[in-house]
Formats: sequence, C-alpha cells, structure tokens
Amino acid sequence: MTSKKYKYIRSLAQDPSETMKAYAIPATPDIFKELLKTQDDELIDSVVRSINPYILNKNAGLTRILSTTDRANNVQTKLKVALLVHSYYPDSVPDLLKYASNMPEDADIYFTTGSDRGAQEIQKQFDELDIKCGKFEVHVIGNKSSDAGVLLLDLIHLLDKYDLFCYAHDQNSSYMSLKSFDQDYNSMLFECNLASKEYVHNIISEFEANKHLGLTFPPLAHYANRFPFLCGKYSWNKQHNSTRLLLRSLDVKNNLPGEFIPLFAPVGSVFWARTNAVRNIFDNSWKYKSLPSSRILRAIDYIWAYLAAEAGYYSMLTLSENYFSADFGVYADYLHGTISTCFQNGIAFGSLEVVAKSLGGLK
Repeated sequence: MTSKKYKYIRSLAQDPSETMKAYAIPATPDIFKELLKTQDDELIDSVVRSINPYILNKNAGLTRILSTTDRANNVQTKLKVALLVHSYYPDSVPDLLKYASNMPEDADIYFTTGSDRGAQEIQKQFDELDIKCGKFEVHVIGNKSSDAGVLLLDLIHLLDKYDLFCYAHDQNSSYMSLKSFDQDYNSMLFECNLASKEYVHNIISEFEANKHLGLTFPPLAHYANRFPFLCGKYSWNKQHNSTRLLLRSLDVKNNLPGEFIPLFAPVGSVFWARTNAVRNIFDNSWKYKSLPSSRILRAIDYIWAYLAAEAGYYSMLTLSENYFSADFGVYADYLHGTISTCFQNGIAFGSLEVVAKSLGGLK
C-alpha cells in the first residue's frame, strides 16, 4: 500500500448507511485487502481496534460464501484445532455427531452433557459411527442457563492447548421454532459452521491464511417472525447496556457497541474463534458462585467480536452455499418489505436511527 492510499483507511470507519446513497460499489473492501497485504501488524492492529466490528465488517466486505463440496486449497493446516460441543437434548445427539464427523481427523472433539446417562449414550453412538479424530472425550456437567456460560466455565481449561476452536450446541427455543426453506434455526447454525468436511477445511484455511482473523460466525437469521432478534425478548436494544457493562468489566475500552449500530455477534453461540483473539474472557477468574445476573450472563453471547477487536483481530461472517441460496431470497424480501413500509408511512429510508425509531424498534 502506497503512502497515498493510507489516507483512505479512514473510509473503513464510515457509516455503512452512506453506501446506500452511492451509485457505485464502494472501494473500501479493496482498501482493507491492501492493508492486510502490507503485513504492517501495528497499523492493522490499530485499524481493527479503532473501528466498530460491525462497521468494519460491512465496509471491508468481510463476508465469505464457502463451498461445501470443494476445498479452496489442499494445504495441511498447522493450527491445532478442537471442537467443543454441548448437548442439552438426547434427541439431537445423532445430528451433533454427524456434524462433528466433519472435523479434520487430527482435531480433538469434546462433548459435554448434563448426565451420566447422556454421556454414555454419546460415547455409544460415537463408537458406532467410528468417527476419526485425534481425541474424543465426554464430560458430565450440569445444564446451565446460558450457552456461553457452559463454554466459559466448563471448557476453559481445554482452550490453552489449541490455536483454534469451534464451539457448538443444540438449541430449543420457542421463537426459533419456525422453519424457512426446510431449515430451522439450529440447522442453519450448523450448516454455516460444520456443513461438510470441505466446508470445515475452508473455514480453517481462512484462519490459516489470515493471521489477523479472530472470529467467524453466520449472519443473523432473516426469518422466523421477521428477524426476531430485533424485536424479540433478547433484542439488541434490551442487551445493549448489559453488553457495554460486561465489556467494560473486561477492560475493553474501544469499539463499545453503539445504541444504533446493529447487533454483530454469533447469536446462538455457535462460532469459530482463534483462542488468542478471545483470551481476555478466559483469563478472567470466573466462578459459578460469582456469575453475574441473568441479563449480564446473556450478554456474554454478544461480546465475542468486541473482544477479538480489542485484541487486534477482525471478525468475518461465513455462509455455506446452500444457506446463502435460501437466505438471499428471504433477505431480499425482508428488505423490500421494510423499504415499502417506510415509504408507506412517509419515512425517509437511509438512516438506521430514524427508521428504527419510527417503526418503534428503539425507544
């Protein structure tokens, strides 16, 4: 990157809504690519730390549609990788193991569940499937009210052994029960994280090729009662203050989420992470007896991208080909409906803050 181009870095921090007023594809993704090519770690760290993760993701074009059938390359990863899975519901074990079988054969796999009987059943089904992996262990823990709490408190001692990990668990929530294109919310999370051996290879390759990549996760679902995470019980609006408080308690000072910046998090707590990118939270001495309130605990699900940014790592959205094919049509329909509603109500579309307030999404 020439010295002339350095001045354009500030465009990575512009309000993404400004792009809606342009008549050409923005050049900011190329600017970020050129920035990464400089291998100027200090500059890259400064840029990532100073720009809100949602804004950087949009302006830098950090979304990847990955193949589920073809490998992007045949490079053998040097990263030590683990899969961490929590099973709440016995009926979901076959599906969890099916997705777990897509991990590289040298990766370690850890399952946790809430009872000895459940652990025995997981081990039995694993043995019957003859899944090839480095290590397979099943641990019995109590079912917790927070998915992130399970990872944080029960699997923390495992993470120092690995460069990269994927965390997953089954889901069962009333507002996630609707289906779209024969995919429910739970299958979407796994489809965009562990769809196939080729897909998992391609995700790991992204981390291998980009040392500043810290986190990958699927985009928010654009279905189930029209984007429930913007209007449901656990909407961003209700978690905003809790998330900021939790981040401050972890000494995260930059990139705190703004009130009108959309939620940017692995909602559902199924994601891939570079251990060093989220080490902050694991270095804190969390104990069961000192768990924060339920709202603060729920906010743990929302802080991962901000932790990574504070450590100098950017986050990327990843989708499988199959999910993108289904999601794109739903998203286009949702966007069309939103714009139509704005015009029908005399709202000037283009300002997120104005639209959200006018539609009653923010108080």
